[in-house]
Amino acid sequence: MAFISLLVPVILCIVIVYEVSRNLSHSDHDERQRFIQGRAYTAAFFSVSALDAAVIFLYSRGIVLMGAEVLAALHLYVGLLVFVIYCVAKDAYFSPGDEKSPYRYPLFLGVIGILNLVGGVIQARRDGIIENGMLTNRCFGLLVGVSFTLLAVVFLAKTFSYKAKGEDE
Repeated sequence: MAFISLLVPVILCIVIVYEVSRNLSHSDHDERQRFIQGRAYTAAFFSVSALDAAVIFLYSRGIVLMGAEVLAALHLYVGLLVFVIYCVAKDAYFSPGDEKSPYRYPLFLGVIGILNLVGGVIQARRDGIIENGMLTNRCFGLLVGVSFTLLAVVFLAKTFSYKAKGEDE
């Protein structure tokens, strides 16, 4: 099991580097997409700020729900999820030359999400994710799995909406 947990990130890094290097040639976004991405950054910033406000409010009441490492990771995931979902929903995530293989991204994200969900559930059942009433870093597998599965669903929904628009015209 330890070998697989080391092999998966290495394969993931290789695939990401390959995809990024292959897509650099046509990654130019138009002005509308750049404007929407700016709005997505704003939405992500305010969602992370709202998370901070909620955590500060709870901490001031003596309610501690998670450790510092979980809170830091949650900030990253919330910001990235809001940005990506906003951009995908508004057609500002992909550059105009990226429509070659529409199911590539949902499939890739879905596989990563499901693998992390399975690993996270196994770890949660074996070790537990709550200790002294707080979420611990053992919840990262579930957090990553939920995040990637949610992104896969969003990308898949957008792919189906593209297909429906194409059939209507």
